Amino acid sequence: MKKIRIISIVVCLVAIIFSVNTAHATLNLIGQGTSAWGTWNIIYDTDLDVTWYDFSFPYSPGGTWQNQLNWADALTVNFGGSIYRDWRLPTTVDGPVYSGNDGTTTAGYNITSSEMGHLFYTELRNEGYYDTSGDPTSCFSSICLINTGDFQNLVGTKYYWSGTERNPNVAPTTAWRFGFGNGFQGVATKGLSYSYAIAVRDGLAVVPQSFHRYDTDPQYWRIGDFELLNAIDDWAAVNLGDFELLDLIDFWAAVCYRWDTVNNQYESGCFVLTKSEIDVDYNGSIERATYNTYDAHGNMTKQEDDEGNNGVIDRITYYTNDVYGNHIRQERDNDNNGVIDRITYYTNDANGNRTKAEWDSNIDTVIDGATYYYNDANGNVTSSMSDNDKNGIIDSATYYTNNAKGNAIIARHDTDFDTVIDNVRYYTYDLSGNTIIKTEFDNGDNGTMNGVTYYTNDVNGNNIKREYDNNNDTLIDTVAYFTWTEL
Repeated sequence: MKKIRIISIVVCLVAIIFSVNTAHATLNLIGQGTSAWGTWNIIYDTDLDVTWYDFSFPYSPGGTWQNQLNWADALTVNFGGSIYRDWRLPTTVDGPVYSGNDGTTTAGYNITSSEMGHLFYTELRNEGYYDTSGDPTSCFSSICLINTGDFQNLVGTKYYWSGTERNPNVAPTTAWRFGFGNGFQGVATKGLSYSYAIAVRDGLAVVPQSFHRYDTDPQYWRIGDFELLNAIDDWAAVNLGDFELLDLIDFWAAVCYRWDTVNNQYESGCFVLTKSEIDVDYNGSIERATYNTYDAHGNMTKQEDDEGNNGVIDRITYYTNDVYGNHIRQERDNDNNGVIDRITYYTNDANGNRTKAEWDSNIDTVIDGATYYYNDANGNVTSSMSDNDKNGIIDSATYYTNNAKGNAIIARHDTDFDTVIDNVRYYTYDLSGNTIIKTEFDNGDNGTMNGVTYYTNDVNGNNIKREYDNNNDTLIDTVAYFTWTEL
């Protein structure tokens, strides 16, 4: 997006100047956690995909490498009800000890390959005693830990142990450490007792209630992804395959956040939808396929559509997520030419429930339409309203009736917001009240069912097949197949 180049340069300069006194944007304060040592900030580094616990364990009564290693290993932190026991000391890249200033050596200054070096130099934007040319910096012979961001407990006069030992065949009695006062990385004898410790863990620490949001399948119907449909008025084609085809391909914002913090793994039965295939005219031939890509935490990051099932991707949709895994942005390249054609921005409340979706249909930075979502106290969607041309006037609305599990059993749609319901969807679940087995369509709200969808689910409750009777004449018109992957 080429704007006025001078303005861009000025903005960049301001950003550079501002960054000297602030933390890098990839550090995110996600809350506070409580341990035997008090309540301290929990900070997530999106660059390295690690979570820091902002408590510096002192070297008294014994700050030897082994003692500090044992402390981190035994650390237990309660973060919003999730108990995390998988803490460790930060890692360092081991190798022959060569000292230097340019950041390419194993010891010395400006080294960002270690977790503490990355935090000190890259994320917090501090200087060490020497710059990469070997010249003294402005903090030479003083304390270089000037920028601390959301870290409140780093000690700028101390060294901190790394959990990485030197090669036991070369130097079995030494381990790596990092000085937050001077930015120096080096080795020391493990028995020395004057180095601090800070704990880190792999991945994002999560609060359970923060993930009361879009589940992996419409069998858990606390979802508001109808803006994907309402934005282009697909309800008008509810009796045809188009609505259902879009439903199949676009409906899931698949997320699987069931993390067992005790065993440090996803709970059994945590699946994400990775592939969808559609036999449009039920002739045994797949005409369309969609492939979903997820990050390490189970957040969907990309969706690729092969409209002809010929191995050629025709459309790509990219998702940007916040640190809690909630979608905050969707970018769609409708013809896979490398140019984004449509952007949708999502707004979520503090519990991760979607409250608004706004779309820019032609990438001109002007919002063309919006859908607003209204949730009950438990985070279940009760209604959604769309202003399709962003003129402040609601054009359509959907009202949901939910069962005791919070899953929608009826969706009533007023296509022109004249208080008259134009079509209704009815959802039938199994005895658990969670797994959907049938959807019925009344396109005129007159009590006559115009279409039926039947769901086949596997033993884990994942929908693996849908059969569409678009005319409710007991003949299947379209069938879709779904592939799930366990995390």
